[in-house]
Amino acid sequence: MSHRVHCALASLFVSLSHAQTSPIMAGPWCGAVTPSSIAATAHLASPGLQARLAVSTQADFSNAIFSAVKISQAASGNNVRLDVSGLSPATSYFYAMEVGGVLQTAAGRTGSFKTLPAAGPASFRFGFASCGDWHEPGQWVHLKILHENPLFFIHMGDLNYEDTDEDDPVPYRENIINSITESPELGQMVRNLPTSWIWDDHDFSGNTSDRTSDGRTANRGVYRELIPHYPLPAGGPDAAIYQAFTCGRVRFILSDLRSERNRDSDTDNSNKSMMGVLQKQWFKDELIAARDAEVPLIVWMSGVPLIQVGSVRDNWGSYATERKELLEFIRDQDIRNVVVISGDMHALAYDDGRATDSYVAGVGIPVFHAAALTRDGSEKGGPYSGGVSEGSGRYGLMDVNDDGSQVSVTYTGRIASSATAATTWKSYTHQAVPVKPRPVQGLSALATLDRIRLAWTDDSTVETGYRIERDSGGSWEVVATLAAGVTSYEDSGVTGGVSYDYRVITLNGTAASLPSATATATASSSFANWKLLHFGNTPVSDNADNDGDGLSTVEEYLFGLNPLQADRYEWSAGGGSVSFATSPGRSYRVEASDDLATWPISSPPLVGDGEPKQWTDPGMPTGGKRFYRIVIAEAL
Repeated sequence: MSHRVHCALASLFVSLSHAQTSPIMAGPWCGAVTPSSIAATAHLASPGLQARLAVSTQADFSNAIFSAVKISQAASGNNVRLDVSGLSPATSYFYAMEVGGVLQTAAGRTGSFKTLPAAGPASFRFGFASCGDWHEPGQWVHLKILHENPLFFIHMGDLNYEDTDEDDPVPYRENIINSITESPELGQMVRNLPTSWIWDDHDFSGNTSDRTSDGRTANRGVYRELIPHYPLPAGGPDAAIYQAFTCGRVRFILSDLRSERNRDSDTDNSNKSMMGVLQKQWFKDELIAARDAEVPLIVWMSGVPLIQVGSVRDNWGSYATERKELLEFIRDQDIRNVVVISGDMHALAYDDGRATDSYVAGVGIPVFHAAALTRDGSEKGGPYSGGVSEGSGRYGLMDVNDDGSQVSVTYTGRIASSATAATTWKSYTHQAVPVKPRPVQGLSALATLDRIRLAWTDDSTVETGYRIERDSGGSWEVVATLAAGVTSYEDSGVTGGVSYDYRVITLNGTAASLPSATATATASSSFANWKLLHFGNTPVSDNADNDGDGLSTVEEYLFGLNPLQADRYEWSAGGGSVSFATSPGRSYRVEASDDLATWPISSPPLVGDGEPKQWTDPGMPTGGKRFYRIVIAEAL
């Protein structure tokens, strides 16, 4: 312990000496990247310094976009966070901090990043690992991660092993500052690779630390000062640090499993929680929201091993009741395609879902471990179906492949031997299953002639088709299966006078939505009775011209004519006035055109009663010419 105190003081002295030439004493660290924004944090030399972030697609920072100005304050340790928005998706940028009106472009003070892709299908790579300490050798692992070209990195805890536990922000600030200054390799990585960090025990408040730790409040405040985090739903400053973000169509949920947890030694029952009440409800809400948004993959970061049974402590095995509750929630709410990334165990490992299925039948969630960055190897949790590789220099890569219909994720466990060399331990690909699509909205059913017309609004982004179901006597039957994008259907297999209920099921491959709201209509018998009157039981096509007068069976019915006698519908037009015959049970609309191509002028609907009707065109120009037509439909 005395050696570590000595190193920390030496680090502080070096930083102060460097501050004579640079107002930036530590950082910047970039993170919270989105398709259109980035955040960066830094520790400045003194209070009262004005700082802003410059972001440009050019290395010389020409045409830069600037953040708002922030002023360093002693109360927050002279730490600043700067946010820039208005960036373009999937675009590479350079950035630097301007302090006191001077752009800080010295070596080790500029960085680069790439924004996330625009919302929608996208393939990308991210890295993840945990358990590194700036006192340890092998810091080059951070450079090797950077050279793997991930889009972003998730540090799952134990950024350092200082085990600080005191109600004072100063040592917590020093821990983070030392981590990125005493390890230039880590500092280089976080400058040039957007990095999210959620603490575990050693970087929170010591081994097996929890919500009762003395340093809880101080460390929560320092996290908000020095870490470029995504929005924190719990608020602050003394609140948990769980957060979430989306990349492409993948939702990432990062849990804070330290600052709200009950003691590991407490009796395992429904009152014992690793998440705490508020975070657990937020976590469940996130899962529901992802399901309802048709998210094809959910990545849950659990800082400690999810897989464990038995006496080994400080992981989900000590909180098995809550673990079972969460898995049952995932099962009962039909949450699909959850994968877990995890740290704390100093090893690479993966499980294909057999472990979680043994806890709650039918819930097979793949679990992927990656650690340790620089610490010695150790094993906890398990068993893992894919095996375990203990040791340092270890990290995980995750390649998400999303072609718009199918999503897969490939885990690769990597072992670095230098800043430029690494070997692959194992790889495993998980194929996501089709997500449940959203049901259609606004289903309507309208009886017309001898059929019922259905219409709806598509509310899904992943549908591959629709199934139309009908019920006229207590049981649902399938009447049609339609292609994606179709929003209407005519059911001609109905009997006049019979009432029918309809519902639409949205399909996504083998997955099906909940049924839509039900729509009801009673099939009209008028057309069927009219055909029976004129043709008896002889089958007659709706398009047939039985009397050779150029009108189909349907047209004869709508015009109120005799389908067995060559006759014509009586109507006339002149001087902008249109006169026409009507029949009961019909609706009439006069339309006008100046070019026979478009018909923009229309009368209001007129209901027939057997008497002649007349409509005068109010826009008919004097001495002009205009074309007219009459549209007739069955009145409803």
